[in-house]
Amino acid sequence: PEPARAAPGEGVEGAWLDSYNEGVMQAEKEGKDLLLLFTGTDWIEMCEIFFRDVLSQSGFVEPVRERFVLVKLEYPEDNRFPAERRQEAAQLQLLRDAYRIPGFPTLVISDVQGRPFAFTGYQPIGAQQYAAMCLVLAETKSRRAAALEAAEKLEGPRRTEAIARGIPELPGNMGARFFRKEIEAAIAADPQNESGFVDDFRRLIADVDY
Repeated sequence: PEPARAAPGEGVEGAWLDSYNEGVMQAEKEGKDLLLLFTGTDWIEMCEIFFRDVLSQSGFVEPVRERFVLVKLEYPEDNRFPAERRQEAAQLQLLRDAYRIPGFPTLVISDVQGRPFAFTGYQPIGAQQYAAMCLVLAETKSRRAAALEAAEKLEGPRRTEAIARGIPELPGNMGARFFRKEIEAAIAADPQNESGFVDDFRRLIADVDY
């Protein structure tokens, strides 16, 4: 089912940037993370509804922009960019490939370095509920950062276990693509796999290398 239609006048104009580079610069300046929307509102009805009735509404925007810089990345049908957008097309394709975006709409929550820590998409809920869900996802970053910090003071399997708690649960081999340094430290700390995590970490790295 579709979310309830928002009343006229509740939308927030200008809340979403349309440039990834501008989003990164603003996030660095304000000490925030990024909320990246991969979408095609011009040709996918669900993308249009989702943005109009949820993501552009004050019930969503006001809570989340205290925590995130919002960036809306529009993709044309069949990836055919008009002439006036060809300059940005290469970057948009790079971002789509880097995050392995399976379809639209997709939301990626990442730090300012571009490392993702949560993925989500359309849900049949209202703007306020969707904002609350995104903020809950954001809290996982703080917990995982604390685990990685704690790992620095540990050795052996205990260090590996702490690192495992600190690496986000991401689709496919993305954990190794964005958190390879941490995964390699986890493997080095527990060569006998006493923690039970090392074999999976080795497979992730092998998959990325392949």
